[in-house]
Amino acid sequence: MPLREILNQCWRNLHAHRLRSFLTMFGIAWGIFSIMVLIAAGAGLQQGYEKMNQTLGRDLLLLFPGQTSLQAGGLRAGHKVTFRNGDVEKIRAECPDVRWMSPELMRNVSANSRFNSGSFDASGAYAGYGYYRDETIATGRFYDAGDVLQARRVAVLGFNVAQQLFHGNPAAGETITLNHIPYLVIGTLTKKDQNSDYNGPDNDHVFLPFTAMLRDFPEQPPSPPDAVDMLLVVPRSASLHLRADAEVRRGLAALHHFDPLDKEAVFSWDTVLDSEMFGKMTSAMQQFLGATGLLTLALGALGVMNIMFVAATERTREIGIHKAMGATCRSIRRQFLLESLILTFTAGFSGMLIGFGLCALINRLPMPAFFAGLIVSPQVACGAALALAVLGILAGWMPARSASKIDPIQALQYEH
Repeated sequence: MPLREILNQCWRNLHAHRLRSFLTMFGIAWGIFSIMVLIAAGAGLQQGYEKMNQTLGRDLLLLFPGQTSLQAGGLRAGHKVTFRNGDVEKIRAECPDVRWMSPELMRNVSANSRFNSGSFDASGAYAGYGYYRDETIATGRFYDAGDVLQARRVAVLGFNVAQQLFHGNPAAGETITLNHIPYLVIGTLTKKDQNSDYNGPDNDHVFLPFTAMLRDFPEQPPSPPDAVDMLLVVPRSASLHLRADAEVRRGLAALHHFDPLDKEAVFSWDTVLDSEMFGKMTSAMQQFLGATGLLTLALGALGVMNIMFVAATERTREIGIHKAMGATCRSIRRQFLLESLILTFTAGFSGMLIGFGLCALINRLPMPAFFAGLIVSPQVACGAALALAVLGILAGWMPARSASKIDPIQALQYEH
């Protein structure tokens, strides 16, 4: 039978049983639509979290001093660990898997400009801090190695700090006072959306070279004046984060006389580990959502199989006439299988187009901070098309095989 005739026959069957055909096709369309939208939502959530997580830092390890829980180096458990200026230089050579490392100071300062004043948190670190903390410059520049080496009194203002101190007026090039000490503003930052931080949002911070901050705002007694609040560590690659953490711990343990396996002596916040854990969680969620969509699609395929069995029964006399006129079992199987594929692909691609349209429409709307939109990857679209092909063949094969085995003599005697 020519393809055109098969298509006409398929259309006549669908039109003759419109409600039954619509409900069957709806199951297929809904299954494809569910797979696309659910997996796209999972991908958008994962990408949004990764983007937000990067605002804390690029593959960053945060190390905070604690209190020992194990006896080591002749010292009893329970003594306080204090990071000092110079610790980084002393252990840097022992950390081959570390790309960048810096101490960080954190102070609350009173800031004044010629427009306004306020109280803000100040952070001081080595050059490279702006890059590894993913700070984006709006005007001017971030402090560099020369500023740190010469302990220059220069400042970079977070978005909210610049807004409060300058009310929209240009800040770069202006002088402010921090605890009555003059600092030149060399840059301002763009507004930063953060899902986490360790000392308040970066929008509310003033960023200073470490050496200038250590000189102008030393730690107060009883802590030593060169004490630092924490260490920032970036591994050479994300896969080396555990080795980098262990190397830094061993170096600090030798300096401050604690067991390197003592987790209480130095607390760590591993953003790489957090990202990996969230990635596993979202992958599992996507697999679950995809499996749910596939189950819906399989139920739709059962509907296609059912309608094809019914069609074979209803068309018993027609099949008998075709076979009496010389139609082979192969041509009958091909006809029913092609009808099944047409039914499946028409419904499936309708669901796919609706899914694409809905994703594109939703992506035009403002997205929450942790959601990157409905992201449909080419792999998902190709996978959905392959699933349609497989289910169409499976749904049509048994009815086609059953129809091809009908005896033409008995078929001609068959009455509804």
